[in-house]
Amino acid sequence: MSDNEVFADVFNQFLFHGEKVLTSDSLTPVDTSAFTVLYGETGTDTSVQRFRDVLKLGIAKKNKTVVYLLLGIENQSEIHFAMPVRNMLYDALAYTEQVEATAKRHRLEQMNQQVSSAEYLSGFYRDDRLVPVVTLVVYFGSDVWDAPKSLHEMLECKDEKVLSFVADYRLNLIAPAQMSEDEISRFTTSFREVMLFIKYSTDKRRLRELVSEDSAFRRVDREAARVISTVTGTNLQLNESEEAVDMCLAIDEMCKDERMEGRMEGRMESRTETAQRMLKAGKYAMEDIVEISGLEIGKVLKLKEMIDTESVLEK
Repeated sequence: MSDNEVFADVFNQFLFHGEKVLTSDSLTPVDTSAFTVLYGETGTDTSVQRFRDVLKLGIAKKNKTVVYLLLGIENQSEIHFAMPVRNMLYDALAYTEQVEATAKRHRLEQMNQQVSSAEYLSGFYRDDRLVPVVTLVVYFGSDVWDAPKSLHEMLECKDEKVLSFVADYRLNLIAPAQMSEDEISRFTTSFREVMLFIKYSTDKRRLRELVSEDSAFRRVDREAARVISTVTGTNLQLNESEEAVDMCLAIDEMCKDERMEGRMEGRMESRTETAQRMLKAGKYAMEDIVEISGLEIGKVLKLKEMIDTESVLEK
């Protein structure tokens, strides 16, 4: 998600309905650590520090208007039931840092400026403005995000009169299971293939159809293929020397390996059954059982112990 092309693609679809307002060269990485000190009434200070996954300063150009945005992405491989509060803290720290940076700049300039007492005390002047902060959660799971999507959903109180005085905080979320195939297909980078694969990762029939019918899966960049393999647990066979991966071939290889494992398990099961029958017959030497069944001596001895135990219990 740190890749500028992917980052711009995701926010262009999410914020600007597909219009290419953000470009890869309009994004600048920002320090992902946020730090502030809360001053207590008793004179004790409490420091708060958090680390974002990805944070960039974006310059959005639309209709000859230039808007600066602080854009953050939080990657989730698991559902987080307190995500609204977590993101609210990230955004609050980002705004706090902006206020503190503005106040620091004013302190350096105050000798040449006439300011009111209110502006002097707050450090933030009447005409000062903040850069908007937008945080987006990208869920790399195939199941439905059933956790709260807003602060109000997390509150025990459901009284509408009370809630009308409680500021809400809404989660900006991308979860492939809750998006239509058409919505996901609007992405223009490899993020599209990643989300589509995750969406159908638990439906093997539909997944094979998708990969074989969609030409984009014939050349998926290696980083995206690695993400797909990792987050879906498919363990695709990837050639690290190739820049692009044919997902159709990769899935075929995966299926071959699964069939091979199945045959191996089947052969192991038949060997075990053979050894069990010979042990229960009680007329074969241990060496003969090992040779005929093909099992290791240790496994045969464990099988004998289990059979002897069952025999005692039956009696």
